[in-house]
Amino acid sequence: MPDRKKYMQQFRDEAVELVSSSGRPIAQVCVDIRVNVGTLGNWVRKYRRIIRNGSPPARRRHPCPGRSSRRRWGRFPS
Repeated sequence: MPDRKKYMQQFRDEAVELVSSSGRPIAQVCVDIRVNVGTLGNWVRKYRRIIRNGSPPARRRHPCPGRSSRRRWGRFPS
């Protein structure tokens, strides 16, 4: 599996600003800046939530308690 790309916050902000100011669809902008449409869509959605609510979204916890320990060990204990 390929490593995930990390984008600098400045690049993310500029990409979201490009979508917001140009009025172009996310799909069209993502082709121009060579970012996956889902990735850019997530950035735009997060930005719009911040604008609407005035704060960044809270990080969600996984609904299954102890998931991190199972992931660490790789399987359920016997």
